[in-house]
Amino acid sequence: MTRAASALPDDACSDRLGSLRRLVISLLIGFAQGESPRTDRECEVLAAAAGHDAAADIAGRLHLSLGTVRNHLSAAIQKLGARNRAEAVQIAQQKGWL
Repeated sequence: MTRAASALPDDACSDRLGSLRRLVISLLIGFAQGESPRTDRECEVLAAAAGHDAAADIAGRLHLSLGTVRNHLSAAIQKLGARNRAEAVQIAQQKGWL
């Protein structure tokens, strides 16, 4: 047994796997129904990123810290399965979310 595998009891692993499955299923259902998987704030930050402004400029315009803008962009990129923020903006625009 590996060290990582022994770090959590079987019940904890099962609970985490169940939570992960539910998250993936809800995201897939949302995509299938045309719903945006992003939060309102992620949507706002991603929309601001559509103008190709630097993250610092977006932060100033939205009155957020630079770290918060980066976190929201990273979350949106991950949820959309994009490689970068330009691709995330493109996906969101194609889906009609921006």
